[in-house]
Amino acid sequence: MILIVWFFFCLMSTFGYTYLFYKINNVDKVSRFSVLLFAIGVVVMTFLKHFNIEYITLLSYFIFYPILFYTIDRSSLKKILVNTFIIGLFGILFDLISMLLVLSFCMIFNVDLDSYYNLFSIFMSILVFFAFIFIGKYNRIRKVLNKIVDFFSNIEYFDYALIIFCFSICILAVSIFSNLEKVKTDILLFIIAFLIVIVFIVLVKLKISSFENKKFLNTLKENNDFYIKIDDENRIFKHNLMAKLSSIKSVSNKKAISLIDDYVFKTNKNLSYSKKMKSVPYGLNGIIYQKTYPYLENINFKLNNKIGFDIFNVLRPRRYNVLIEKLVLCLDNAIEASLNSKSKLVIINLYDDDNSIYIEIKNSFANTIDVDNLGNLNYSTKGKKRGLGLFSMLRDSEALVGVKVVNNYFISTISTRKQK
Repeated sequence: MILIVWFFFCLMSTFGYTYLFYKINNVDKVSRFSVLLFAIGVVVMTFLKHFNIEYITLLSYFIFYPILFYTIDRSSLKKILVNTFIIGLFGILFDLISMLLVLSFCMIFNVDLDSYYNLFSIFMSILVFFAFIFIGKYNRIRKVLNKIVDFFSNIEYFDYALIIFCFSICILAVSIFSNLEKVKTDILLFIIAFLIVIVFIVLVKLKISSFENKKFLNTLKENNDFYIKIDDENRIFKHNLMAKLSSIKSVSNKKAISLIDDYVFKTNKNLSYSKKMKSVPYGLNGIIYQKTYPYLENINFKLNNKIGFDIFNVLRPRRYNVLIEKLVLCLDNAIEASLNSKSKLVIINLYDDDNSIYIEIKNSFANTIDVDNLGNLNYSTKGKKRGLGLFSMLRDSEALVGVKVVNNYFISTISTRKQK
């Protein structure tokens, strides 16, 4: 009977926690694996409660729920932990309120709490359960919680580290002050100095890394603006040139007209490509234009873009930097390979889905490629002692690169997960 009570208690509380997470993060559907993990978690926590293993029960919360939440909504680890912490705080608050209600009832009506402990446990579980359901259903509270989760999820790891550092120093200071007579001063000062130096070094390193990322991103944006400005000037120049060539064409002979037509055909084709660059998301457009512009006369570039949003809203600086690094390497390889081929074609496709952004680069090539050896150190289609670029691209997991050969075209696909 007691085991059944604890099972009911754990089922209600776990469902309440999970339901609130489900509603806060606007999840569409839950997978079968998540349901199975939910059921296993309820059974395990039932036995932990039944045998009164409090420390493991508390620890299991910070192990089980992050894993369960991640299977429901595969967002960033930081956001999952923030959700777990905030929902846990609400759980503690509701437990305290329900406990106060029960104790007040027992005091007013002179009821022995121990005699009806199982009954009151069920009652408190029901109260907490309905409190979670109410918050999940109430749109205004849910929106406020969503904003709180987003706020804490956007805080940098450096700031969290600084908060933990200051909190730890405060706890250490209180502990030392309360046990000052029992602690030797020289050993104490050595420990404090050692801890402060170690943590200070780590924090400075994190701050420098964060500063370098932001500086690189700002430089990248400035370069991007510069190349977009060049593109505008180039389009104006070509537009005026077309007008002048049209006037020359009207008084030219057949041979001169054929030469002008050939030049106009190439220039208009490049101008069409330049117009398509306007639809490419900010940041990527400057990089792609910078890499392709010098070769517009030699390579037939085709561009297809299906990304209609600002990628800086879904990619943090670190992930964006890795994406750009791999995009540059892929474009360099594609351009070099296509220049040595007969058709001289490079196709750039940009698209996304609910979870990721994709950049596909398809190019013609001249050499025979051993697909199985692609990405191995020192293997390259360009000759011996090459291949370092592709080898380095395949290592960093912030952005993944897949390569294959289809119908005599070499295809590189760069993908990176959106950070919701």
